[in-house]
Amino acid sequence: MKRISGLVLMVSLFLPLSFAHATDVTQLYTNNLFAFATSTDPATMTETDVFLSREKVKGAYVDTLVVMTSGPSGSSFLQGTLPKGALQISATRASLDVDVSEIAVIQSVDFPSDGVISVDWKATKVSRTSGSTKFQFGNVTANIVGTSTFTDAVVSGSVAGTDLINASGDLNVAHESVIIRVSTP
Repeated sequence: MKRISGLVLMVSLFLPLSFAHATDVTQLYTNNLFAFATSTDPATMTETDVFLSREKVKGAYVDTLVVMTSGPSGSSFLQGTLPKGALQISATRASLDVDVSEIAVIQSVDFPSDGVISVDWKATKVSRTSGSTKFQFGNVTANIVGTSTFTDAVVSGSVAGTDLINASGDLNVAHESVIIRVSTP
């Protein structure tokens, strides 16, 4: 839970700070869904991580994928935007089925240019948190108010022809408002 919540917090706080310096107060809204899966193949000692996010932007959804592999034979990385319909996601289950050639690649390092990524998540236990949190970083104050759900998930699937072995993962939903105030000394 801390991994995804921390990532949401970091993106929500530090990415828009360049905008916050232009004004005293910036308010950001999140209405996002996340899925994470990790797998380690004991035979090859290769770890595969899949991270998905669905962000609501101006009434439309943007689905983003990050896949990382690392092991004794090297590492690879892929970040891209998914085509419509490739991701089905809710608070209790998610399903990704996409050909690598259909992904709008943002960044790729030694990742195969063909193959299929097919991963399924099924929630096992949902926990919900609500409330507000305040952070102070020097002259920057951030107030986070909202509700999020987190669940461990049973994960199965494959990435570009490699089965996810001993896979685990989670699903997360964030409905939050972040208010950033930058005070000048």
